[in-house]
Amino acid sequence: MTKIRLPTLNGPMILLYLRKQRYFCKSCQTTCGASTPIVEKIPSLSRGFKSAVVKLAKQSLPVTAIANIAGISPSSVAWILYHDFQRPQRLAKLPEQLCFDEFKSVVRSYSFIAIDAKNTI
Repeated sequence: MTKIRLPTLNGPMILLYLRKQRYFCKSCQTTCGASTPIVEKIPSLSRGFKSAVVKLAKQSLPVTAIANIAGISPSSVAWILYHDFQRPQRLAKLPEQLCFDEFKSVVRSYSFIAIDAKNTI
């Protein structure tokens, strides 16, 4: 039995107890499990709960604040936000025209971003 967190951010925690059942195929000698669209196979957080965490992150809240609101650990928040993150591939050579932008990213640090000037959306 698995406990699944359902999306509530302002009220008490709601848990869904899900019984998993395995099926055995006698002809091919393999097993398969019952599934539901509410959750993925392994994690115990529902898709709605994960989307609520992403909505909080879009409001520029820090990870610790999102964790306190949602009632989960900061590492779980980071996993929800970054588990499918794909790093951009490096280019073999730089484009002919570049655009640069500098911005204050952390309290006393500056960062910059460089993009291709011709192929931007």
